[in-house]
Amino acid sequence: MKKSFLITIIISIIITIVIGLLITSKPGEKKTTYNYDYVCTYEASMEDDEGETTSNISKKMYLKVDNDSYVSEALYESIYDSNVFDKSLENLTKQVLSLYDDIDGVETSILKKKKNTIVSIKYDYNKINFKTLKNDLKEVLDKDSLQANLTSKIKVDDYIEKSDYYKCQKK
Repeated sequence: MKKSFLITIIISIIITIVIGLLITSKPGEKKTTYNYDYVCTYEASMEDDEGETTSNISKKMYLKVDNDSYVSEALYESIYDSNVFDKSLENLTKQVLSLYDDIDGVETSILKKKKNTIVSIKYDYNKINFKTLKNDLKEVLDKDSLQANLTSKIKVDDYIEKSDYYKCQKK
């Protein structure tokens, strides 16, 4: 009798814990994990016409490195609060991202979540034609930017050094 009572109590406790975890978990708010070798972050802020800061933007860069220490892929994410990423900013972002459509090795996306919107640009340097990248994006890229000045794949240390504001950690 005591054994069955003890087993019933243990099972009840386990079921209560599982139900509690299911109730308190937030579906759809899972952290995205990527299979990259370096994770880099940068905090930026958006300003209105008067120069006042309206909100912060979190930027992330993920780097995949090949066996020779060259960057083979880079994923850039800009994470906006959903209340800041309104329809006009979304439309403008879609227009800019459409310039990347015809470039082999580049993928773009906009992912809307409840609390934020993630704008992503993924570069696969094994597939990219660097001349095409420069020519197609010359109106969008800063002349001093890393992407505008790439002529071939570069070593990860150089890539990180040229990614001015990002702070990087090896996974």
